[in-house]
Amino acid sequence: MIVNLKFKNFRSYYDEAEFSMLAQPSVYNSGAVTTVSLSDGSELRLLNSAAIFGANASGKSNVIYALSALSDMVRDSLSYNQTYHIPLRIPYGFSLESQGLPTEIMIDFTVGDKRYQYSLIIGDAGILVEELSLYNKEKLDLVFKRSRFEDGNFELKLGSGWLSPTVELNDLMLLNNQLLLSWMATKEANGLQNVADYLANLMIQTPEKVLFTGPSKIAEEFFDECKSPLYRRFTRLMQIADLGITDALFQRHDDSDFNFPSSVPAETQKVFIENNRWEFNLVHKMDNAKDNCILPLALESEGTKALFRISPYILYALENGKFLAYDEISTAIHPSLFRLVVSLFHNPKSNPKGAQLVFTTHDASVADYNSLRADQIWFAEKTKGRSELFSAQDFDDVSINVPFEKWYRSGRFGALPQFGSIDFIFE
Repeated sequence: MIVNLKFKNFRSYYDEAEFSMLAQPSVYNSGAVTTVSLSDGSELRLLNSAAIFGANASGKSNVIYALSALSDMVRDSLSYNQTYHIPLRIPYGFSLESQGLPTEIMIDFTVGDKRYQYSLIIGDAGILVEELSLYNKEKLDLVFKRSRFEDGNFELKLGSGWLSPTVELNDLMLLNNQLLLSWMATKEANGLQNVADYLANLMIQTPEKVLFTGPSKIAEEFFDECKSPLYRRFTRLMQIADLGITDALFQRHDDSDFNFPSSVPAETQKVFIENNRWEFNLVHKMDNAKDNCILPLALESEGTKALFRISPYILYALENGKFLAYDEISTAIHPSLFRLVVSLFHNPKSNPKGAQLVFTTHDASVADYNSLRADQIWFAEKTKGRSELFSAQDFDDVSINVPFEKWYRSGRFGALPQFGSIDFIFE
């Protein structure tokens, strides 16, 4: 589970931003909290979900992008060539000074019964510092630290947290944009494979990635061609969502079902077939209550399509105790249905493994009706071009269960758009 995240000089954030999943001591809405017992005898109370609110272009999505870039880098950095641009190296753009400053990121997280802290400092020339430490109660034991000197050479330090005596490091050869943690993931029995795997497989859904969430991807990657328990849960979720749906059907098409003009290249045909191999239909009861009407997904409402895209990720995260970050999750979904989806992470029956959800949204109603605690609510606000990230807990008069929607819409927390005059457009 993720404990907290810090980053600096990334996209719209010039100053350091901090985002935490640590729960306050309150027992209010205790289903939103998972207690993690660690091998050093300590315990952590971590939130199962958190929401980030803010105006358009305020920087709330950039919290998701920071996690996405870090995860992509841990997973893929060994495939980078010398000229590949590090995805985390997008410095704040509205200051000449910031262009020459490094980008920094630190993530604090648990894997199994251990807690780690992983940090990177990245400049234009590549990785300047890569460091991994293991928590021992309140103390940090260094696992490794890789530092780059001005002459381009690296120094590698191993600390008391290093538990990989069988891994040979003498011939280690990494490019300036490649991570030691990525390399460690390729070595068996080094004690760090699960650390690299956790960060490399964070589930991150940005608008760009949502575009590629089609029926074929969902059927094959999540539902095991409709044979898994996850598929049955998906069908039941569609049934209880008050959409008039009684069943969900997938149909697999063979290659022979597709016909192309002779001018279409074979590789293009192959890609099209794989992206459209599965057809998704929803079953509705007809007025006479005896017959069914089967509608293809293309004819369903935008809200139904949105739930179709979101729910497989939600259910997969719950099934496997995964971390899921979803940008603009509530688009086209009714507020009541949105609250139902979020509440799945607060119920021990639906979330027995401590899955976590972090999402951005403009729908403040999800923070009302006793749905979220104060420590689950975050705001992004841009001042003079620079984004700031702050929690509802930062306000002195905020208790764990205040009426957040009403207070937020009234401007009490800030993080609302400030529009100019309509007359200006037509003058």
